[in-house]
Amino acid sequence: MNDNMPTDGIHILVMPVFGQLLVVPVALIEEVRPVPEIRQNPGLPEVFAGEFDWRGKTVGLTSFSRLGGGKMETPAPGNRVVVFKPLENCHADQQFGLLVSADPEPRAVGRMDLQKDVNAPGENPMIVSYCTLDGRAVGIPDMQEWKKRLCMEDEDDPG
Repeated sequence: MNDNMPTDGIHILVMPVFGQLLVVPVALIEEVRPVPEIRQNPGLPEVFAGEFDWRGKTVGLTSFSRLGGGKMETPAPGNRVVVFKPLENCHADQQFGLLVSADPEPRAVGRMDLQKDVNAPGENPMIVSYCTLDGRAVGIPDMQEWKKRLCMEDEDDPG
């Protein structure tokens, strides 16, 4: 599937995001935690629905739907927050939280485990590709698009 994948594979999290699955390399993740107390902050960029305290820092919370311009799901029992590491060249040392519908599943995958899904759902600007993993359709996030939304980058701005 991916010619840049190391021969020994990579470690990923399979994240349930309210009706679909995303796969993300664990190298992008700081922590998976229960949903913390969320505070509203009208000064936050629109992509964030609120903020929470994490390891002495204030972290913005979003969801896959909200990243794509939709509504934020209301946290419910069993939901989790995946705290992502700061994105490269985006607000130095600024993590963000993504609301997921259940505990992510850690996996090690090799080159042959992820197969391009020809029956993928419709276009989604937040997904770079859909694949099949163990017979399940999974989306691979377009982290460049996430970065544009989370970092408030202008699409015409090359950096």
